[in-house]
Amino acid sequence: MAVIILTAFPANGQILTFAGREWKIKPTSTGKPPGNNNWSENNIWVDSLDQLHLKISYSPSDHKWYCAEVISKDSLSFGTYQWNVVGRIDSFDKNVVLGFFQYAGPDGQNEIDIEMAKFDNESLETGNFTVYPSKNGLEYNNKKFVIRLSGSYTTHRYKWKSDSIIFQTLAGHRDDDQNEISKWEFIPISNTNKDLIPQLPMHVYINFWLRSGQAPTNGQEMEVIIKGFNYSPEK
Repeated sequence: MAVIILTAFPANGQILTFAGREWKIKPTSTGKPPGNNNWSENNIWVDSLDQLHLKISYSPSDHKWYCAEVISKDSLSFGTYQWNVVGRIDSFDKNVVLGFFQYAGPDGQNEIDIEMAKFDNESLETGNFTVYPSKNGLEYNNKKFVIRLSGSYTTHRYKWKSDSIIFQTLAGHRDDDQNEISKWEFIPISNTNKDLIPQLPMHVYINFWLRSGQAPTNGQEMEVIIKGFNYSPEK
């Protein structure tokens, strides 16, 4: 039987409140995952409108780039997860990654991802939906998709059930299905394949980072805003 390793809520780091929940800011550190990045607690904050800001910044004092991440205090289970984003995610530098995901580990297991990233590919495929299995020895499943925007508002969501995960990315901030950019229904063909879907409650992560710790090729600092996050438990 596989041993399940649950990630713990970090003991150190600042706490912020966003969308009615407590989140721990990833402590200022260097060379830490994902991507062997440097992280700064100063690169993430909540404004007076309860919007979460994440920044990728350059520090001239030590000539390093710094990223941002938060993790929810609560572990959440089956239900619908939604993020409303402000930013031109379709024009990200090829080394920039914006992630919304849940994770319980160990690596390669128990993870659900929405990532906006080219992953060093200059193609138009910026969107990534990924599901990692609940048990060791099984392959992950993934869908990549193209994003072209005429504005800076997008909605990203997934509905996670024990036997399926339905992903969506949409233009605008919305609770309906209008202006859909991409949809992926990951439904294993039989109940015996439920091992392909995480079954554990998991923390929620939001991060903004650099692929393999590499600087943006354009040398520009970046910021995105998460206008809202909502979780609706499965009824």
